[in-house]
Formats: sequence, C-alpha cells, structure tokens
Amino acid sequence: MEDRDRAGALPPTMAVRVGGPPTPLPGAVSLEAEDGSGIAVRGEVPGDLPPGYYRVHTHDGRQATLVAAPRRVPQAPATW
Repeated sequence: MEDRDRAGALPPTMAVRVGGPPTPLPGAVSLEAEDGSGIAVRGEVPGDLPPGYYRVHTHDGRQATLVAAPRRVPQAPATW
C-alpha cells in the first residue's frame, strides 16, 4: 500500500492473499465477514483470516471491501 494508505486513507477495495505478507490497516478496524460475524483487528490484516469477502469498518465510519484470496484454488479432477 502507498504511504497515504498507511496514514489513514482507505482505498475502496483491498485484496490480500491468505497466509501472505501483512497488509497494513489504518489503526483499529473491525472486519465483517459475509455471514455477518465480526472480528476486531489493529494495524494489519491477520495472516490466518479465512478466504472470503469482508467489509472493513473504521472507528470514524469509513468503509471498504476486503477480499481475502486463498493461496491457491483447488483444481477439479478432469472429466474427460
């Protein structure tokens, strides 16, 4: 992320790879999962975050979408 993002600006959408390097967040935020469950985090996206879509909520009301992508997508067996 750029310096402005670390300083508090929040892009509309962020993507991270599960188990990848830490991704900084602007201070304390809450992450809302697709099922409505939430997790409070501070400073960076947790490395053990399950794959999926999340809504990032900052303490001052800003929001963004976070996409947590798996390291790899399982391949279906060939059907031919």
